[in-house]
Amino acid sequence: MSLATSKERYIHAIFKLCEQAYVQNSIIVASRRNFGDLGCPAMFSSVISVDREDFDSKYAVRFKPRNLIEYDARGTQIKVPAPRGGYAELTGTSFATPHVTGVIALILEVMPVLVPVEAKVILKSISLVEDNPLMNEKK
Repeated sequence: MSLATSKERYIHAIFKLCEQAYVQNSIIVASRRNFGDLGCPAMFSSVISVDREDFDSKYAVRFKPRNLIEYDARGTQIKVPAPRGGYAELTGTSFATPHVTGVIALILEVMPVLVPVEAKVILKSISLVEDNPLMNEKK
């Protein structure tokens, strides 16, 4: 999901929906807000939360231990179709989240009965840890 809110009136309802989805074995990948607080649903433990980083590889995912937003993925200067034709380069968590979703989809292709907690464990195990020097390379 490429959406986030910090409006109090929506938080409880979104939390309930995310928890229900988790119990029904639906994997939710959610972007944090680009500015300000984390926003929901990314701040919920029932989702896989994503922030953006400047990785070269579209498959690079970095796990961030002890962080509410668990993962960083490529979300800086992403080439996307422009509204009136051509392309533009955009940056944001909305562009990082599909990268993590794609990695999860590739995992699901081989393990179609994967449940959310297993997806988190596998994603964490194949992710590069926060202080890995290989991930410090910028575009």
